[in-house]
This record gives sequence, structure tokens and C-alpha cells, in this order.
Amino acid sequence: MDVSGIVSTHTNLSLFMSSAACAEQTSEAIVSGADEYTWNCSTCHSQAGKGNGPLAALLIKNPSDLTHISRDNGGIFPSQHMFEVNVGRKDIPGHQTFQILGSWDRFRQTEGQCDYNSAETRIREIVNYLESLQATE
Repeated sequence: MDVSGIVSTHTNLSLFMSSAACAEQTSEAIVSGADEYTWNCSTCHSQAGKGNGPLAALLIKNPSDLTHISRDNGGIFPSQHMFEVNVGRKDIPGHQTFQILGSWDRFRQTEGQCDYNSAETRIREIVNYLESLQATE
């Protein structure tokens, strides 16, 4: 076998090994909506979703209290609407710059990489978590 055959075999083996490792990791890739929320939303909205996160005071518009979404929607949590908001298809005052819309773009950039779910899955996990935060008043 010449050098090019050895390099080719080594390259193919490396790709196979990294694909196998990635496939193993991908089975555990689903990160909870709570974790996604913590990493992407809580600095403004707080971990409890009340809108008083550590960066809230620095913003021009106060972050919304996300625990009243159902209450403000006649007692029904609008899952699809919240998905549309989080992917940037619905305008929300305060999110025109770098916040929510940037998350969708960042999520799209990591699609197909080890340990990352699709952007849609990640956003749906956040929406499911938001639904779990709804006040039961």
C-alpha cells in the first residue's frame, strides 16, 4: 500500500471513529428545557421566569414575567406562538437586538455537531419549560 492509501485509510478510520463517538454522544444530546432556559433566558428573565434576572436592571425595557403567559392568554399556554416568538418570527419589544433572535441563529449554527440537538428541538424544549413555569393562581 502506498502512502496515499495509508493516509486515505487513516482519514476514513478517523472519520468513522469520530462519527461513532458522535453517534454515541448524540443519544444523550437532549438537554432539558430548564438547562436551555438557564443558559439563554435566565440572565434577563430570572431562573423563576419573573423578569428580574441579574441583567434586568441594565435593560431599557423590563423583561416580561414569563409565569403569566397562560393567564394573559385566557388560561391557555400558546405553545406555537411562543415557539414563533423564540425563533424570531414574532416581534417582541426588547428583543430586536441581540437577545432571543440571536439564540435561534446560534442554535442553527450548532445543528449537526456532537452534543447539540436541532435548533427546533432546543427551542421547543425551552417552550415546554416555559409552560411548566406558569403560575397556577
